[in-house]
Amino acid sequence: MATGALETEGKLHALLQRASEVASSLERRAHEDRVFRTVTEKINAGVYLDDIANHVYDSFREFIPFDRIGLALLDPGDQVLRARWARAEYDATAIARGFSAPVRGSSLERILETGEPRIINDLVAYAASHPESESTARILSEGIRSSLTCPLIAAGRPVGFLFFSSLTPGVYASEHARVYQEIANTLAVVVERASMLERLAYLNEELVVRNQALRVANARVRRLTVTDSLTRVANRRGLMAALKAAASLADRRHLPLSVVALDLDHFKRVNDEHGHEAGDRVLRHVGKLARTCRKEDLVGRMGGEEFCILLPATDETQAAVVAERLRSTLEATPVPALGLRLTASFGVAQRLAGEPLPALLARADRALYQAKAAGRNRVVCCAAPSHDQRDLDALVPDRVSLFSGA
Repeated sequence: MATGALETEGKLHALLQRASEVASSLERRAHEDRVFRTVTEKINAGVYLDDIANHVYDSFREFIPFDRIGLALLDPGDQVLRARWARAEYDATAIARGFSAPVRGSSLERILETGEPRIINDLVAYAASHPESESTARILSEGIRSSLTCPLIAAGRPVGFLFFSSLTPGVYASEHARVYQEIANTLAVVVERASMLERLAYLNEELVVRNQALRVANARVRRLTVTDSLTRVANRRGLMAALKAAASLADRRHLPLSVVALDLDHFKRVNDEHGHEAGDRVLRHVGKLARTCRKEDLVGRMGGEEFCILLPATDETQAAVVAERLRSTLEATPVPALGLRLTASFGVAQRLAGEPLPALLARADRALYQAKAAGRNRVVCCAAPSHDQRDLDALVPDRVSLFSGA
């Protein structure tokens, strides 16, 4: 065969080989594009960081070798990098979620400045020359020997890093960095979006927790404002608020409503003979016994040794039974640690249709002082507001009622 023919045949063969290589390259590139589109779609569809990172882990092995992938995000202020997610073919524990390291002054700061991935194919040698790097020491302890560190930068703003790592040294090449950069911008934007959503969800949870704590604190403050600090029953303010609500309900549903006024007999003697500390103990004792009447009733301390019990949906007869039960219990139950036996006088009144609350309390009060005038330690009912107040005042001329004017 002539020399010219051989040269022509050789050129043709080389051309065909080159054409085959180009075709293979184009086919490979088309395949990469199809996979990248699929990966991009999956990543864009991800709402949570874990889902996005798992899509990367499941899809990139064809293009980038790894035994481990880690995701770390920059805290607000871009000064601290914090591990957020990791997945490996082995039990990865040395760099767990929450592990943090400063960025300023580290080699990672330079990667963020350039925006270029970094390849380290001999982490043992790298650790020897960078003994201050705790993260390198930790990743080495997991058995990792080479790494591809990829920055996440969205619209010029650093977001964090994606770390591809291998148990084998010398794994990574510039081609792997190129593959990552094909999807780097999209991945950074999606990660930033998911991170923001995650932080908003966290802040929302924090807000819910704080609001709940605030509601609990406010409820406690409200309880304190309507509770007598000594006896732990309702104070005058709390009792009046409850009485107004009960009266409104009784009017709407045409239900009876009664109150019981009670006053300890000869309480001044307790203070005079045993001291005010004993007097306080006596008042706490009375409050405790009164709270055991019925669970639907509300006990309040009007002031001094005077108490009032609100009895919803209860008529005068039923209220008198409750009062008598408390009277006998009080008489039969000595004050703990003091051994004192107490008695009290009780006045019962049922609210008349449309009767103002001060008038209802005044009638219970008058019945109470009728009980005192009749010899104390008894229950008296006031069925109608026809008593002459001046006559009752004459019976107990030094009386100063805490119920009047309520």
